[in-house]
Amino acid sequence: MTGTARHEAKKIMPVSLWRSFHVTVTGDEVRHGKPHPEPYLLALKKLGVRPAEAVVLENAPFGIHAAKKAGLTCIALETSLPKAYLRDADMVFSTYRQLERKVALTPPDISL
Repeated sequence: MTGTARHEAKKIMPVSLWRSFHVTVTGDEVRHGKPHPEPYLLALKKLGVRPAEAVVLENAPFGIHAAKKAGLTCIALETSLPKAYLRDADMVFSTYRQLERKVALTPPDISL
């Protein structure tokens, strides 16, 4: 998901990476961008999942607010801003490696 228009995003992102996504949402597909929840609500619709079945990875306050307004669990990474700006996320990690370690140590929820 990006606020950038589709044609611009495709110019910026390597083709191999773009093709790895089954669903994309770009800025020109929504009327209201982040912090409005519309981009995430559209992504959920395209994916055919409920908010409880998805997790958002964000790195900015507007994205965190949009995710939370859409009813999503939001994990933030300190890739561009320090933790103080990301405090509204459900969890904040300093690095992707720290997030990987947490996920590897947490057993999956297999309740039926």
